[in-house]
Amino acid sequence: MGSVLLQASWALFGVSFLVLGLRLFADLKFMRTFKLPSFFTLLGILLGLAAQILITYSVHWGLGSHIEGLSLKQIEMTMTYIWHAQPLQLLANASGKLAIATLLVTLHGPKFAKAKSIFIWTVAATQTIIVIIAIAMIYAQCDPVQKLWRVSLPGSCDGRERNTKWAYLQGGKDIHH
Repeated sequence: MGSVLLQASWALFGVSFLVLGLRLFADLKFMRTFKLPSFFTLLGILLGLAAQILITYSVHWGLGSHIEGLSLKQIEMTMTYIWHAQPLQLLANASGKLAIATLLVTLHGPKFAKAKSIFIWTVAATQTIIVIIAIAMIYAQCDPVQKLWRVSLPGSCDGRERNTKWAYLQGGKDIHH
């Protein structure tokens, strides 16, 4: 199952990378500029690429396979890569939202321009702060942090219930935006 999803995700990433390449080409060739929306889009793609590479390693170690067929080392390696991919995925998503925010700020009309800009940047800043908090919460849920991916390590993961509630809150926030 993991390899099928991996093939699909790499194919979709390739399409995204092609579209970004065309956009950057148009920016540089025709507009003769590299604006902030393009920067955040490029940053998002690069963060997504880094996450995709980590997910590929995770699939190599067993992500998508039945856990009963995996050794403890395979489980821990799979978890290592997947836990390190999550913050990159969140940051890639936030970067995409910042790209949209910067584009919207340049597109709004002159009527209430300052108020619109303040509103857009407030929403963008709030979402970015929520992502940063989520990343901190991911790594703060276990003590020591390595227990996230090394299940055999002594310690505790008392923050998982808190993180589940935070994820529901963040999911609800995304539905309303």
